[in-house]
Amino acid sequence: MDAPPIPFLHNYCDRRCGRCPLSHRCEIYRPEPDGPTPWPPIAAAAARGEISTTATVIRSLRHAVRTMRQLAEQCGFQITEEEFADARREEDARYERAVAAPLVRSAKEYCLTALPILQALRPIGLQRGDDEVLDALETLEAVAPMVATKIYRAVSQLQEEDYDPGDVQSDANGSAKVARLVIADSRRAWQVMMEQGRATADGVPAQLVRRLEELDAGVAAHFPHAMEFMRPGFDTGDDAEAALLAIVGQEEPDA
Repeated sequence: MDAPPIPFLHNYCDRRCGRCPLSHRCEIYRPEPDGPTPWPPIAAAAARGEISTTATVIRSLRHAVRTMRQLAEQCGFQITEEEFADARREEDARYERAVAAPLVRSAKEYCLTALPILQALRPIGLQRGDDEVLDALETLEAVAPMVATKIYRAVSQLQEEDYDPGDVQSDANGSAKVARLVIADSRRAWQVMMEQGRATADGVPAQLVRRLEELDAGVAAHFPHAMEFMRPGFDTGDDAEAALLAIVGQEEPDA
């Protein structure tokens, strides 16, 4: 029997669908004949260097505004072109304020620095046939954009009028938790790359690890309750109802 989808599962994952034990419970995951397709496609394109991290964030924001308009119309609410334009301007203004934040700028710099280095290291890893290095490269390439986008998403919500720092189950905390988790994965992967005899032993990985440590400390300072956030499915077991209740805040799920 097919298990029901877990609400909001995809909002707090690392977008590595092929490795996710809960992909069959995801509302948006769609496997392709040639293998799983990461969601959203723009994040995968950013990881391959086809588009910038900034473009990824802008597209995500505009997609969110369009989705809001579609949902409103489906529920019988009519949104005028002027109201839609106002919403777009508000989202654009929030984006500009968020990307100016030092923490967001630092996360973007990490991503833009790491991706070209990883692309240059991949042929070395393939030539040496080191599976552990190749796995570390795959991890780093996959989650580098996530470091930037999740930190941006968390920081942008600090500007919301209704932001409540005491709300552990806020999306800001959820995004910050994912950021800290992928930062931890990245640090472990860079350590593999830095081991003697591996793909690289110069000082660049060590500098990137230090950048990640600074980012992690910054996220922890801005969102001290982030790691308490209960991610649907991942932290609430496989109970879809418990996952939904964890997000809407009606009750605490069982440990």
